[in-house]
Amino acid sequence: MEIPDQPGGLAAILNLLAEHNINLEYTYAFISRKVNEAYMVFRVEDTDAACEVLAASNVKLVSQEEMYNL
Repeated sequence: MEIPDQPGGLAAILNLLAEHNINLEYTYAFISRKVNEAYMVFRVEDTDAACEVLAASNVKLVSQEEMYNL
C-alpha cells in the first residue's frame, strides 16, 4: 500500500486495522525518492478483510508489479 511519508502515516493505518480487529503478522517498508510516499507490504491474518477495510478508507493499494517498479 502507499502511505504518506510523514509522521503519523503508519499510525493511521495501524489504528484502522486495530479498529477492525485485523492482526498484523509482519511488514516491510520502502520509500521512493520519486514521490513523497512510503510503501508498505503487510502480512495479515485476513487478507480479504484488510484489503476491504483499507480500500474503503481510500488507502491506495499497490499491485505487485507497481512495487517491483519502484
